[in-house]
Amino acid sequence: MVFAGEEVDERRAGFRRDVAAVLDDDAFFAALTGREHLLLTARGHGVVAAEQVVDAEIAAFGLADRVDALPSALSSGQRRRLALAAAFVRPARLLLLDEPERRLDTGMRARLATRLAARRDAGTAVLFASHDPDLVGAVADRVLTVADDACRLVDAADAAALVQEL
Repeated sequence: MVFAGEEVDERRAGFRRDVAAVLDDDAFFAALTGREHLLLTARGHGVVAAEQVVDAEIAAFGLADRVDALPSALSSGQRRRLALAAAFVRPARLLLLDEPERRLDTGMRARLATRLAARRDAGTAVLFASHDPDLVGAVADRVLTVADDACRLVDAADAAALVQEL
């Protein structure tokens, strides 16, 4: 598999810099608070004005009242929002997300859709798996569906209706 003209190798620093992933497992530094985790992530990826960027993501993901807790003290939804915030503090070229809406309430799902669409519009590639037709309809340009041993690629105009059918 090739990304940005090079063979994918997650050990390569350039790949780790360019791809921000939120997958099934929460990957946090257990001894760091949520804020410390986000600051370490931002600074580790060379984000200028890391504190301001982190504060903006904390606000965007509604974590202000819990961000100074350790990840183990957060609810599953709060940990999901922290993981998403960690992806958003990075200047990644690709956001790779596995059901990013999982464990989020309806309001946060809508905010996530808006934020993902904004990143897409700013030039970040967004690749995600989802069962949420509203998220798919708001963000996706193209949708690959997999059902009944068949794959189908459709444009955004048909995506939300297709997801509803599945």
